[in-house]
Amino acid sequence: MLSSQLSSGMGEPQAIHALQCIRAIVLMHDEPTVDARRVLDEVTEFTQQRQAHDINPVLSTLLARAHAREYELLREFTKFYETAFDVHASSIRANIPIVSEDLSVLAYKTVVAALLSPSVYNFGKFLNYTPFVECLRNTTDAWLLHWSQLCNDGDVVGFETFVTGHSESIAAINDLQVALPMLARKVRLMALLHLVFYTPADARVFSFSSIAERCGLEGTNAVEPLLLTAFAANIVKGHIDGLAEEVHITWVQPRVLGSEEIYQLANLIGEWKARVAKAREEVVKLAADITP
Repeated sequence: MLSSQLSSGMGEPQAIHALQCIRAIVLMHDEPTVDARRVLDEVTEFTQQRQAHDINPVLSTLLARAHAREYELLREFTKFYETAFDVHASSIRANIPIVSEDLSVLAYKTVVAALLSPSVYNFGKFLNYTPFVECLRNTTDAWLLHWSQLCNDGDVVGFETFVTGHSESIAAINDLQVALPMLARKVRLMALLHLVFYTPADARVFSFSSIAERCGLEGTNAVEPLLLTAFAANIVKGHIDGLAEEVHITWVQPRVLGSEEIYQLANLIGEWKARVAKAREEVVKLAADITP
């Protein structure tokens, strides 16, 4: 019955693979299974052999939901975080809305996955994704929004104050309690990113002392390990001068900006344009002085 209904809307091959996705989700009710993995591999291969616009949205959303369930069970937080947005977006395209309760659960799991991911530092995508944010705002889980915002802003002092004030809420989620040292590194890496991002490209030479102050480090001895971690995570690139205790940053990771950050960036661009205009005037004046 279900197979014939799907076939009438998407064609038999895609309908069969959509049913296979449902089967995989059922198989993974309690834990990941070899059979579910085999099914997902087959369906993924089928979709990858076709153009995205040729894949029926129903198949896309069922595959995304199956992948998300697998990543959740395997505790692959980065992959779950990335897939969660596809789950919601593909559901809209397929006209299969996620009921509010399930959407709230998805939003909760997504923000927790962002915090627990070893490679997600910038939470801008989540914080700007209104469907998820609105599910958590004004609820008992709203503290997770605030915490992720502090991490995203690189607000080390605010982060540490928050941890102290919400110790019971954090302890109630054992994974977050265990991950506190990693999260402390994350917020300091984001503090470094902010320091670099809002400094003009021609002035990105930083002393170890300025980095230690901005990133809430106890001393300059902790700066070089932080920089090496940032280089390894591809957050920034540059050259360290250990003798001079300074670093020259040549590249910074692109970021998803909030409205306030866009406003700040616009101000920086305005200041840059003013400097360029002033330099042009000086060049024109100099050229006029040396013209016979």
